[in-house]
Amino acid sequence: MSINPFSQSVFSMTATCLPCCVGGASECGCQLFIPQVTSPPSDPPIYADATAAASAITNFVAGCYVYGGSPPPGFFTIPVTPLEDFTADWDAATNTLTFESGPYSAGSQPDIGFSGSISVSAGAVVTFDLARSPARGDGGDGMAYILVYTCDSTSTSPTIVFEENISNIGTGGSYNWTVTDAGTYFFVLAYTNNGTTTFSTSTSVSCDVDMAMNPVIARYDSGTPGSPWPLEACPRLFIPILTEATGDWYADETEAQDAIDAYVTECAVYVTDAPSTSSFSASVADDLVVVNITYPAPVNFTDYNYVSINLEEGEIIELAGTGVNVYFSIYSYEGVLIEYVPDATSSPVPYTGRYIIRMASSNAREDNLTDWTLTLTGTFTVNPVQALYDIELTDCPGRLDCVPPEA
Repeated sequence: MSINPFSQSVFSMTATCLPCCVGGASECGCQLFIPQVTSPPSDPPIYADATAAASAITNFVAGCYVYGGSPPPGFFTIPVTPLEDFTADWDAATNTLTFESGPYSAGSQPDIGFSGSISVSAGAVVTFDLARSPARGDGGDGMAYILVYTCDSTSTSPTIVFEENISNIGTGGSYNWTVTDAGTYFFVLAYTNNGTTTFSTSTSVSCDVDMAMNPVIARYDSGTPGSPWPLEACPRLFIPILTEATGDWYADETEAQDAIDAYVTECAVYVTDAPSTSSFSASVADDLVVVNITYPAPVNFTDYNYVSINLEEGEIIELAGTGVNVYFSIYSYEGVLIEYVPDATSSPVPYTGRYIIRMASSNAREDNLTDWTLTLTGTFTVNPVQALYDIELTDCPGRLDCVPPEA
């Protein structure tokens, strides 16, 4: 009997931290929906189409996790000017997010800022290190501010839990926030110039214990009222497969790394029974995924191989293989079965964004071939694996990126 790995009876799909759930902030408080301006204030805004959402991510998001621009992102403003040389990096080993922006010419919009979403435990100390270069050189004050607020960020008056107003930042400063209650919080920090000095910024947000960085997501109009589609800044293949409910994560970072080592190849393909195989390999490139599996003896079961790909609305994908009974299934970003494809070619897909593909080749008799090759083709890009593990927060997991051996 075939088991749907995404079934509600198998995994809870109602957790508040699904990687790209379709509800509003009240149901999905972990993500940083962009833009943060809300109209009405009870729900994140929706871009007109996938192209507009993708453009916003390209122009205003760095490193999957940071949204920045000018004027600073906030409760009533949307960045209207992208930043130059805007980069960001998340280091899970040190619980440190760093981001930088290149020379910015102050003028009619001299203020720039950044926002992100973090999940932290009670008692944690979060440190904001701000640096600008150069300091104001015309005798004036270079100001900055830091705001941290709770998940009611779509309210016109969100709850602020930490606020630092810096009247003269000079070249930089370090500021600590001690977390009172475990949970997810949003930060906004800004550098204000009050002059015409061209300046660059370098910022880090770090924590003395495990901290989860939550992804940026832009939602766009699906054509169905109340059901927008999400476009992720950095889509992933989440393992365990698409499960972010408490209890479904790996126990800790070591267990997550063990799963990556045992079940993942090329940081892109996840196989359910890899340890039972004598050989499991894959080659991955845009438009093409080839999975090769050799079993030590004839077997009589179905083996599932998962890959996450990005498609545009209307595109199709194909699967070919040398094994017996080659077939595949297409799942949405939230684990809903879109199409079971018993032959070679899918129907046009319904939306632009991330899909989960489950490829399979089953043996009906013990004397069938034990060398299987599955080849997935189409116009797509492949998403890397990210293993989710428990960091003792009720709503969000830690995220361990698969790192290729040669990196």
